[in-house]
Amino acid sequence: MTQPPPLEQVTDHDSLFKEFLRRFLPEVMGFFFPRRASEIDWGTVTFLDQEMPLNLPEKLKRIADIVVEVRRLDGEEEQILIHVEVEASRKREMPRRM
Repeated sequence: MTQPPPLEQVTDHDSLFKEFLRRFLPEVMGFFFPRRASEIDWGTVTFLDQEMPLNLPEKLKRIADIVVEVRRLDGEEEQILIHVEVEASRKREMPRRM
């Protein structure tokens, strides 16, 4: 079994993916969700806070990778939430977390 690289050599993949999504959101959406992407006015993208309270009495919160507010071509506003998990190995608790 190979040893993991020293901590100073570990790449922060999470930050890289978030930056990629911020820079190429229309292209990513167009690749994975072409119909939905064609309905969005991409000049109206506003990046929002990534923390979302899910259960206020228990003060539980989750953090998504990207949360944006956009205006569709029909004039309606909507939010898009994108969350990507990049893991080096299969983790037992992942299905429960997601």
